[in-house]
Amino acid sequence: NAWWAFLPGSVGLISFAWFAYLQLHGRKWLFVTYGSLRILAIILHLILANGINFRRVTAVVGRTVLGETLSYPITVPNPWMVLPHLSHVLLVIFFFDACVRSWRLGERRQALTFGIGTILFGTTILLFALSVLWGLATVPIMASFSVLFIVGAVLYELNYDMQRAAMLTEKLEERDARLTETLEQLQLAAAAANV
Repeated sequence: NAWWAFLPGSVGLISFAWFAYLQLHGRKWLFVTYGSLRILAIILHLILANGINFRRVTAVVGRTVLGETLSYPITVPNPWMVLPHLSHVLLVIFFFDACVRSWRLGERRQALTFGIGTILFGTTILLFALSVLWGLATVPIMASFSVLFIVGAVLYELNYDMQRAAMLTEKLEERDARLTETLEQLQLAAAAANV
């Protein structure tokens, strides 16, 4: 159900923005503005009878997509749907700004991982969703592909950080072993000098 999908989708987007805020040194005011706007959209979605996207459903039609017949509603758009779309635009601006800042700080791998793909793919999904919700296109909205990319980018970054932490741990253990060996040799040399 699209009504229920809005809630976990919004929480997922806010969580992803928080992750990017921490990883990419995003601007706090942009993150807070985006998060506040999205939370306001969630509240309105819960308060409004048919959610934030539609005033009412006028019909349900079936359409064949990739060999499968899918049902989707023909609706009257709710003017409040501008709010989550505005939050999407803010999210793209937040990511772009955070990627530029990370690039300037020399963290180019993170900027490229999150930046190019997320901004281009997020903008494409946003334009696609807008065209469907405003009735310009008559196909179902499938956000799972965008979620897969976002999860992929996050997992890539986490995997990179874990590998880096493992390498640093290994180097520290090697250094600790060398220091212990050096200390033992110094103790032996001091004991031999005292004899």
